[in-house]
Amino acid sequence: LPQDEWHGPLQSARGWHLVRIDTRHESQLLPFEQLQNHLREDWLVKRRNQLFMKHMSKLRARYRIEIDAEGVRG
Repeated sequence: LPQDEWHGPLQSARGWHLVRIDTRHESQLLPFEQLQNHLREDWLVKRRNQLFMKHMSKLRARYRIEIDAEGVRG
């Protein structure tokens, strides 16, 4: 995107955003320790989400939803 201009809305995994690029710099590799921390955090978030979804599936399996067609008005 061009620098010093507003852009958007742009969608990300966290929602919609307006973006303005103020400065640019060359990319560089993270130090190993910092990279390791990021990877660990990403893994933990993914694992928590997997466990949550598994738990929710078990809860859903315990219930049955029935809808009375006569009670629904459209």
